[in-house]
Amino acid sequence: MSNAPLENQAADGDLLPSAIVRSDALVRLYVERARQVIDRNEAARLLCHAAQVATQRQKDFAQAETLYRRAISYHPASREALEGLRALVEARNDKLALAEVLEKIAAITVGPESALFFARAAEHYELLRGQRERAIVCCRHAMQADPTAVTGYRMLRRMLMDDDQLSQAFEVIERERVAVGSSDLQIAYLDIASRSALIPQLRALTLKAISRARESDPSHGRIDEIVRDIDGLPTEWRERVKALRARSAEERDRRAAARQLVMISALLAYYDEKEASSLYDVLLRCMTLWPAMPQAIDLIDRIAIDRGTPAWSDALLLRLSNEV
Repeated sequence: MSNAPLENQAADGDLLPSAIVRSDALVRLYVERARQVIDRNEAARLLCHAAQVATQRQKDFAQAETLYRRAISYHPASREALEGLRALVEARNDKLALAEVLEKIAAITVGPESALFFARAAEHYELLRGQRERAIVCCRHAMQADPTAVTGYRMLRRMLMDDDQLSQAFEVIERERVAVGSSDLQIAYLDIASRSALIPQLRALTLKAISRARESDPSHGRIDEIVRDIDGLPTEWRERVKALRARSAEERDRRAAARQLVMISALLAYYDEKEASSLYDVLLRCMTLWPAMPQAIDLIDRIAIDRGTPAWSDALLLRLSNEV
C-alpha cells in the first residue's frame, strides 16, 4: 500500500483534486481503511493521518485526540501518534494527560532522550495531587536510562527529603556518587546528617553521611556542628525536647511541626522508655498533623526492632490509625 496520504489517492490509484475532498469524508475514509488493513502498524499510521486532518482542517481537537489514542491502542510504540497526542494535551494544558504521554514516549526511547522524557514526566506528576509515587517511579526510570544525568537523582532526592525518607535519600546520593562522582555532593550528605542528628535511631545513617561529607572537605564547619549535636544528646536531650515542643507549638506549617514531633518521639523512646504515654501522645499529635507520615512510621518500626518487640509497632500503628 502506498504511504501517500489518501487525499492524494483515489480508490483506483488516480490522483484526486484535493479541493473536492471534504475533510469529514476523508477522516472516515482513513478510519475505514485502518479497519481493513491487517498490519496494526499500518492501521496506526492511517489513524494518525485521520487525526492530522481532524486537527488541521476541521479543528476538531477532541476527535483528533480520540483518533490518536486509537492509533496508540493499535501500536503503543508509535512515536507519531504519541507526539500528536502530546501536542493536543499540551495545548489544552492537561497536566496529567501530558505526564502520561511523556512517560510513554520515554518508555519507547533509550539513553539520554529517555531519561529526559522521564524527568519531564516526573516534573508534571509531582505538581499533581496524588501522583507523587508516579513522579518517584519516573525519576528512578530516568536514573536507569541514563546513569550519568543528574536530573533524575536530584529530583528523587528532593522528593524523598521532603517526605523525610532520609535513608532512601541517602541511597540515591550514593548511587549518584558512584555514577557521576562526589565533587558536588557534600552539601547533600550534610543535609542528611543534620536532619538525622537528633534521631538516635538513625545514628548509623548520620555517621555514614558525615563520613562521606568529610571525604570532600574535612574542615567544613557544619561537620563539627553536627558532631557537637550528637555528642551533647545524652546530657542535653531534655532541653532539646523542651525546645522542640515549644517550636512545634508555634509552627504554622503542619509538616514542619510534625518533623519536630518525630524528633521528640525519637528522643523520648531512646532516652526515657518509661514515658510510654508521653511517647504515644507525641506520635498521635504527629500523625494528626501529617497522616501516615513516612518518617514517623519508620521510627515506630525502628523502635520496635531496637526493643525486640516487632509486634509492638503493628499494635501502635493500629491504635494510632483508630484515633487519627
